[in-house]
Amino acid sequence: EESCFCGGFGINPFFIKNSDISLYIIDEEFLVDINTQEGENLVNNHLDLFINPDDKDFTYYSKLMNIFNRNKELFDLVELNKKFKKSSNNRIWTEISDICLGCATCSFLCPVCHCFDVFDEGSLEKGERIRVWDFCLSKDFTRMASGEDPFPERKDKIKHRFFHKFVYMPERYGYSGCTGCGRCIKYCPVKIDIRKILSEIND
Repeated sequence: EESCFCGGFGINPFFIKNSDISLYIIDEEFLVDINTQEGENLVNNHLDLFINPDDKDFTYYSKLMNIFNRNKELFDLVELNKKFKKSSNNRIWTEISDICLGCATCSFLCPVCHCFDVFDEGSLEKGERIRVWDFCLSKDFTRMASGEDPFPERKDKIKHRFFHKFVYMPERYGYSGCTGCGRCIKYCPVKIDIRKILSEIND
């Protein structure tokens, strides 16, 4: 995908370690890349399932490689972490909050987002406590029973979401809260591009 920038996070979509073959989706077909002798044997034993790639397939593969290489050194994650800590008053948070719809598409498509809510469901005889997926930019997510909200404005919620991904998670778990998959870019209805936000912080 054009929106993918996983190379910027040290993720290699062409990673072949412990893989006999790699599959790349092209429309409704797969482009098969053979990585080991076992993979070659697998293909040779099932030749009825495969056809030779054509120029279109090689062009597509080259396009994938170009996208990966283009974003491989997009930013220094250590430096990005430091610059995020100094970005609390950056104008980008207001700019994003002015156009964000709060639709939750970015969170529900993100492979790393894991915010949740808990509620009780039951009757006089029995009850059950249920945990459900939630969205940290929703109006009520950080509002407490007293009515107080540590992040009352949308720009505060957006800033906290990004700090969680690029400051808190790296410091607590040792990895970023973003894989660079680009799903949020591809499906955002108002075309918010996380790469532009990171570039703004990184400058």
